[in-house]
Amino acid sequence: MSAKISIFKKSALNLKGKLTLHGYFDNLNYGGDLKISNLSIPELLLTLRNAELKFKGQEAIFKISLPLQS
Repeated sequence: MSAKISIFKKSALNLKGKLTLHGYFDNLNYGGDLKISNLSIPELLLTLRNAELKFKGQEAIFKISLPLQS
């Protein structure tokens, strides 16, 4: 899925993955993973190639890969 961040008009990103929610609202457990690729926010001079967000229980693990500048 292609997306934008609404407060940054020139932003763009690709999003892929799944997210599951279980339980009651006051004690919610979640799981799944989201993969973000080609994130670009020119207003902040930010580019991100790949990021991975994994959810398990009530824990989140975030991994990123930044482009190298030569």
